Amino acid sequence: MTRTDRIVLLEIVGPFFGSVLLFTSLFLAAGELQKLAEFAQKGVPVTELLTMVAYTMPYVLAYTIPMAMLLATLLGFGRLSGDSEIVALFASGTSFPRIMVPVIGFALAIALPIIVVNQSMIPIANQRREEMARSVRQRGSTAAATSDAFTLVVNGAQQDQRYLVRSEGGVHFGKDGTAFLDRVGILIFEHGLAVKAVGAARAEWKLGTNTWTLVDEKQSPLWMADSATLLVNTSKSVAFREVTLGKPKDLSTLAPKVTEVTSAELPTRARVLRENGDLPGAREAEIEQQGRISFPLAALVFAMVGAPLGVQRTRSGKGMGFGFSVLITFVYWTTVQIFQAVGKGGGLPPVAACEIPNVLGIVAGIWLIWRVAQKGAVN
Repeated sequence: MTRTDRIVLLEIVGPFFGSVLLFTSLFLAAGELQKLAEFAQKGVPVTELLTMVAYTMPYVLAYTIPMAMLLATLLGFGRLSGDSEIVALFASGTSFPRIMVPVIGFALAIALPIIVVNQSMIPIANQRREEMARSVRQRGSTAAATSDAFTLVVNGAQQDQRYLVRSEGGVHFGKDGTAFLDRVGILIFEHGLAVKAVGAARAEWKLGTNTWTLVDEKQSPLWMADSATLLVNTSKSVAFREVTLGKPKDLSTLAPKVTEVTSAELPTRARVLRENGDLPGAREAEIEQQGRISFPLAALVFAMVGAPLGVQRTRSGKGMGFGFSVLITFVYWTTVQIFQAVGKGGGLPPVAACEIPNVLGIVAGIWLIWRVAQKGAVN
């Protein structure tokens, strides 16, 4: 590491940690603290609230650290430019791309660990936090929903037939490799109309297959109406005692929210959903998995954009730098949401949907760096 590298890093490391504290405080104040205040009013002990905050922090930091990188580079390079240290570096023959080397290295050094913790630590923390929140909400309530409940839409045994399957108790594993679904409800659709509802206390897994046998099932034919007539279900005499869903371990990945599933389990979740015809659900899982890699790289994008902009905004104060960082973050985040929405709709592969915003940001950063290098834009 050269003296130039140390000078540049010293200017951005301090503002970086200050910005992390600032954005994290704002993030918590905007949403999480309100929820915690509601729980506190319900008499939740302080230790339990602090535990929920601890589970929330990894998720929050994953968002605020890239934002902090942007503000740190804006402020750090603004000061270097304002004190003519950039001029001195140029005069010593140091190019602006060379000045950017430690900044890019620092951005990668904070982005890569976030990618790692995004794979399992943050999903597990999200799951623990949600379990605690759900437990608090259900205190004094008769609500039966559990964290293991899941819903799955699957193709039926006949053409144009679909099943909406929900297990309130989720997957339970027994000894000797057995498994069962607890409290199963199935709504059967034919040609888009619900024709039968089936309820069962449990569904037992047929070992080694994707088939589940309903136990103590109760079946009810449904009367459906279109705009003019009532239709009577003609299949009410047909017994419905088995349904093909998937293997127990695969189904267990469907119960948590997608943000609570580890990256190792997300491909299984996507496969099960895709095999059963739930393409939107499968794409959501694939986008979530790719997003855990792409979003931390926003730190690199923000570093490449923030540093050259900081050089050119020498007369801007910290307040302007904060506002500018919020604006750039808003534009980036909006772009991410648009491309991910297109990806979830099937318009783009998951990798493209998640990485295009980063590519656009890096291209913009390269252009800004080149512009500063060419014009020597030091005020």
